[in-house]
Order: sequence, then structure tokens, then C-alpha cells
Amino acid sequence: DIQAHSVKLKKGDEIIISSQEHPAGLRPWLVRQKNDGIKIKTVFIPSPLKSVTDTVSRLSNAITPKTKAISFCHVTRGGHLYPVKEIVDMAKERNLLTLVDGAQAAGQFPINLNKVRCDAYSVSLHKWILAPAGTGFLFINKEAREKMISPFIYDKNQSKFYILEINTQPGMTKLSLVPEIAKYCGISFEDLNVWLVNDASNNR
Repeated sequence: DIQAHSVKLKKGDEIIISSQEHPAGLRPWLVRQKNDGIKIKTVFIPSPLKSVTDTVSRLSNAITPKTKAISFCHVTRGGHLYPVKEIVDMAKERNLLTLVDGAQAAGQFPINLNKVRCDAYSVSLHKWILAPAGTGFLFINKEAREKMISPFIYDKNQSKFYILEINTQPGMTKLSLVPEIAKYCGISFEDLNVWLVNDASNNR
């Protein structure tokens, strides 16, 4: 939800999603389509996936000059693994944001976001991490932060996106989960400290 509502978009801009997205991943885009006038382009991806090349080509062929981002899952509810890095590489060549739903991936296998290089990666931790219900995190790549803005800030002229928020749980749960999540996803401890300090100072 936060991931979709954070992308800077204007009326007429297009977002590409796959036909295998979770309803919770689709609904925020439907809200933005209604409220902001963006266009959602749904690309049919067969289940099971035919091949890496086929999946990437289907998404690539849907791109138009109005396309701004591709939003897709890392692993589908049916257990199919998307070729995330190949999709990200293709999108970067077209100067598009890549927004990945990692809800079914985190906890299943190692994830190194520095290698994946997607612009945003979101996870609900109650699934395979077995964390308390309501916990989650959103990673925003440094390269993409000028193209995204938190939907919760009151000053829309603020340029920086302060990230790594674990929500709905007591403070101690936040602090204990954050370092382990970051380590699991290949985020350096130094970067983590900077983000937490920036987020804290921004919300005083």
C-alpha cells in the first residue's frame, strides 16, 4: 500500500502489473487509478511461467512512453518464482521504477537487495518470517528516492524519503526486528543507522 502510494505520478501515467498479483498488491493501484487518474496495464503471465525470456518479454512489450513503473511479485501465491533481476535490468534500460512485492519470498530463501537492484521492495513479515501480525518493511533504493515520497508527510515539497518503518507493533519489537531484517536482505549496518537517524530526526 505504502509502496504504491509513494510513487510520484500524474494523471495519465501508466503502471504495469502482472496478472498474478495478490489482491492486496492490486488494490492500492486501483485507488490511485480512481483518485489520481493513472492507468493500470495488466500483463497476462501464464502459470506456471514459461521461461525467463517469455516473462520479461511480456512485460517489456507492454511498455509505452507513458509507463513509469513495473509492479510485480517476487514469488506468486502459487509458488512461482519471478525472474526479478532480469525484469529489473530490463526496466532500468527503459528508465522505469521497479516495485517488488516480497511477501511470499522473505524467509523462503536468501535475498540480497544490493544484487537485485530493484527500486522498492516490500515485505509482510507475518508470513514466512513468522513475525507478529501487522509487521512489515519497505526498502527504497537510494537511486529511486527522488521519484518517491512518503504519503504520510504533510510537506509535499520534501525531497527525501525516510524509510525502514516497522508498523503497528511496540517500540521494542521495532528495534529488535530491524537489524535482523536488514542483515537478511543484504542492507549494510552503516546505511541502516543513517536511515534510522534520518527518520527519527525528521519526525521530531
